[in-house]
Amino acid sequence: MPKKITTLFLLIGSIACIYACTDKKSARKATEDPSQLNGDKTYVNPADGKAYEGDWKAYSPDQGVKKSAGPNSLKQVILLTVQAKVQQRIELDTLAGYIRKSENLVLDQLTGIKDTGEVLIQFTLLPRKRPDIRLSYKGKLNENMLNQIRLKVNESSSWFRTIKDSCVYQMYFLVNEQNEYGQKK
Repeated sequence: MPKKITTLFLLIGSIACIYACTDKKSARKATEDPSQLNGDKTYVNPADGKAYEGDWKAYSPDQGVKKSAGPNSLKQVILLTVQAKVQQRIELDTLAGYIRKSENLVLDQLTGIKDTGEVLIQFTLLPRKRPDIRLSYKGKLNENMLNQIRLKVNESSSWFRTIKDSCVYQMYFLVNEQNEYGQKK
């Protein structure tokens, strides 16, 4: 495996990749839960409402995923741009740096909160303008805290760019490592 790809996998831990994107419905199983993306499924994106179909594959680094120090964690990075096109649109080291910067910022913002839930942040990177960033969530999370995260992410990622065309990915965070039922994921 090329070194740049290995570096990206080591950084993000777990990444789901898609081969085809479409807005039509199919007979595939559908899910809105990023943690359930593996195999032939339709992902109904909670950030923009679009349906993405594909044979989803999850990748993990050989050494395992590095656990966050606190109760909040980046559970998954979901790549919504066809994997083969990503390297044409952005250097993998650059993408890994963007992900690392955003991960650190969001985890810092979540430090010390008592709420539980899930936060999904979608980044649409573009070549000549600010990225489009959307945030969705589940659980009992404070709206003011979520607005602060949205503002900080928008501010810190204003210079994120691609070489050409767009690149879309999501960062899926667990807040206090619990889902809506209070069970660890």
